[in-house]
Amino acid sequence: GDHGVPPSRSPFFLTALLDRHYKGGGYFPRGGSSSIARTLTAAIERRGGHVFALAPVEKILTKKNIFNQYVANGVRIHGQDILVNKFVVSGAGFLTTFGIGDHGLVDANAGAAQRTLMRKSKGATIVNPCISDLSLFIGLDRCDNDLKLPAQNIWHISKEYGWNHDRAWQAMMTDSSPTASTAEHTPFLFISNESAKDPDFSLKYPGKSTSEVIAICRFDLFNDWATSTHETRDKDYLALKERLTESYLDAFYFHFPQTRGHVCFTSLGTPLTMNKFLGRCQGEVYALDHDISRFNSWCVQRALHPQTCVKNLYMTGEDAFLVSVTASMLSGFITAARATWGGWFDALPFVLRGLPDVMFG
Repeated sequence: GDHGVPPSRSPFFLTALLDRHYKGGGYFPRGGSSSIARTLTAAIERRGGHVFALAPVEKILTKKNIFNQYVANGVRIHGQDILVNKFVVSGAGFLTTFGIGDHGLVDANAGAAQRTLMRKSKGATIVNPCISDLSLFIGLDRCDNDLKLPAQNIWHISKEYGWNHDRAWQAMMTDSSPTASTAEHTPFLFISNESAKDPDFSLKYPGKSTSEVIAICRFDLFNDWATSTHETRDKDYLALKERLTESYLDAFYFHFPQTRGHVCFTSLGTPLTMNKFLGRCQGEVYALDHDISRFNSWCVQRALHPQTCVKNLYMTGEDAFLVSVTASMLSGFITAARATWGGWFDALPFVLRGLPDVMFG
């Protein structure tokens, strides 16, 4: 659940890091996850930068230099070309940046060398998109204290397969029916009471609370609607969402029966929702798979290196390092250091001093 692969395909070091991360408990940003964006935006603007909302990048601009080498020199947003003097950094992930096949933010010819590194000799991709998920957002008309909703997370395990996660995963991957992701068939559900973790929530929204139920699923179960647009999909899609919603609510009520009659809002996000709002390609929740093959291949590690084959184009985020908020933060430092070189030596002592607190609390 935390890195999107079953135990048999999970690298040992990743499982060990995950186990160490939760020693002493988990963490939650005060004010909700939006406070992360607000804090980062303020830091960027204080340093003279600008942050744009509702401005998806349509293309990363490239040109050839006198050495016939592709160089990134800007981005295209809403049909307008914005040129840069130094470099472009993509945090959109490998698949969105370089594409599946020839479709990505980078021109097909410019990104060809980067994509080649990710392919086996016969053309098959070494690393695939991560598993997708379904997210049910729940709004309640009572506060957490009234409903006695705890702050800790719950892993709701399939009764059919119990703790045999590999067997449950395999069953999910071979089940092609649209109902393969209902609570009765999915390997597990992640249930979390978000508002109970945030001490500021009750101040802003008195008498309310929020919860979430997450299930993993295969993207291809939604292929029939992949070419349709948001909020225009047919009744079969809406009926499937309704069935999944009822299934997840039943699991939620199983753990919190006192919430019956207090759910006043539900909204189910599907892999297609991930594509629209997160710019994914196949609804991948953690971008590329974090399985053993990803870390065993030198070519993959080179393909995911922050410094790409396109001059002045860098990658950052979970594909360039590892999944998680902390790893993404460190990825940003690594990318910035690689792009600026001198900044690495200036900042390294401060980062090393702060790492124990960041990683281990």
